[in-house]
Amino acid sequence: MAQFTQHFMARAFALLAVPFALYISFFYVHLAVLTSSGPGDAYHTAKFQMQLLNNPMRQSSFDVHFGDEIQFRHRDTGVYMESSADRYPLRYADQRVSSQGQQVTGAKKRSDNAYWRIKPAQASDEFAQFMVRKQAGEAIPAEETDRWAVHNLDFVQLEHVNTGMNLRTHDVASPMTATNMEITTLALNDTAKEADTVWQIKIDHAKTNATRLQTSASFMRIVSQKHGVAVWTHSKALPDWGHKHQEINGNKKPEDKSTLWTVPRIRGRSASAEELDAMAKKIVKMGFLAKFAELQGLMFRHNNALTTVHPFQSTPLTWPFMVRGISFWTDKDSRRQIYLMGNPVGWWISDVALLMYGVTMVMIALLTRRNVEVVDGIVQRHMLRSTGFIVAAWVLHYVPFFLMGRSLFLHHYLPSSIFAYMTTAALFQFASIMDYPRFALKHWHSNVRALVPSGVSVVGFGILVAAQ
Repeated sequence: MAQFTQHFMARAFALLAVPFALYISFFYVHLAVLTSSGPGDAYHTAKFQMQLLNNPMRQSSFDVHFGDEIQFRHRDTGVYMESSADRYPLRYADQRVSSQGQQVTGAKKRSDNAYWRIKPAQASDEFAQFMVRKQAGEAIPAEETDRWAVHNLDFVQLEHVNTGMNLRTHDVASPMTATNMEITTLALNDTAKEADTVWQIKIDHAKTNATRLQTSASFMRIVSQKHGVAVWTHSKALPDWGHKHQEINGNKKPEDKSTLWTVPRIRGRSASAEELDAMAKKIVKMGFLAKFAELQGLMFRHNNALTTVHPFQSTPLTWPFMVRGISFWTDKDSRRQIYLMGNPVGWWISDVALLMYGVTMVMIALLTRRNVEVVDGIVQRHMLRSTGFIVAAWVLHYVPFFLMGRSLFLHHYLPSSIFAYMTTAALFQFASIMDYPRFALKHWHSNVRALVPSGVSVVGFGILVAAQ
């Protein structure tokens, strides 16, 4: 038992601890060096982004108050929710009928059509008086303004500033996603359908209802009180009648991670030097392990989201046969391209080796059942345990790709190809070494139980790898 423990600990250290330490060290260096804001910030949580130097969240994170004119930006696709006087067509291409309501779409460029006035769902004389003073440009004390801060789970109405209409959803199918609800607008004086215009602000990761909605720093969901759907968009563009903007609709899975929005700015609001200093002091530090965990989740989620059809994608079934390579580098201006593929000869030889290993082991098993020993026991042990382990590794690195729904490319087969070449070397040793037991340990109880590889097999394996 003591010897087993020693072997287990040695393998756990060499095969688990050391590789994981190397893996995590790369991320440590990455995070230690890349400390400034960049184009990929939006993929991360607000807390992560606040750690980055020159990130907008560090410079423009203000509390949102009722009466503010704000913009909404989708976290995943980066579009701004906007509206205009344009209306949905009566009939779509698939002959479904719309409400012909005012369009609400996702625009990639910011414009005046993207401003919405946030109001309490329950109107009151007190708020009306506050708005009169605010719109008159009166200097309102900060203590009084704070009374109208927007908090987690508040019920609101969103009035489109340019058209004076409230954001609405109702039981009509959206233009491109028939299972989701249409997002449109409703006149302010249409009280009969007012329930369709009430939304709840749900701040992501908010610990209490007292959590305030802030520009840039808060991610939130805008959920219909009546219908329970969340405002959502996706990357597909509307037809010409929608100006090629993205469709915005009511997602019936409100807790989906793609339903998150942020408020990038408040009209007429900018930070003073004192406010910037105060914001920097409020930033909650995020440890390395927390950043590492977030990155792993993002990598996994976005990797699975790569489902767009690509001209160089291929299926796992074709990879062992080198049917299609991939574009390694392209320069559109000069029309130059580097096309990447493996060495077909070495690739196909490794395929044959995998096939021959299976045939060889089946033949040995059948002959053994008939008490016919054509292969020495030491050789059988090596082929079953050592080479079998390599083939199993090839299977484990290859077969899971058949279950994936994302776009796949030839380079995904590279880890498996390494084990295919190792199988080739093992088969070469099996076929070319006559005095096989001389290179193997004869006693299983020996402290070292691995087969000593022959110099010929190592050289052969090296040549095949170098050919790649």
